[in-house]
Amino acid sequence: MIIANVKHISSETEFKKTISRNRIVLLVYYDRSKKKDLYFYKVFEELSKNVKSFGTQAIFIAIEYSQASTELKNILKEPPYIAMYIDGKSELEQYGVVMDINKDLYILKDSIRDITRSFGMKPPI
Repeated sequence: MIIANVKHISSETEFKKTISRNRIVLLVYYDRSKKKDLYFYKVFEELSKNVKSFGTQAIFIAIEYSQASTELKNILKEPPYIAMYIDGKSELEQYGVVMDINKDLYILKDSIRDITRSFGMKPPI
């Protein structure tokens, strides 16, 4: 399951390079062997289809637990979660879901709106 505009990464070097070279990075970290994690991935997929322009390029990355290097696993928290990095710093981490795609997207979009506004950016959603 690959989303056309989502880059799948597995190494610490790729991860650090991606978050340091891009103004906005949205990340999903999941374990494809777990149902809840696959749901997180689905929410992320829908989010990637709905985000408008940030006024800057937003990069979507996915890290699948079994494919991640040991070094990368040591940096990240336990899956599943969705995170947003701005200027290399984690500004949002979403761990919980209500298991309703519309409600979960609403909560995530609302959080992204608030954070981007606090950075003086046009909300993407």
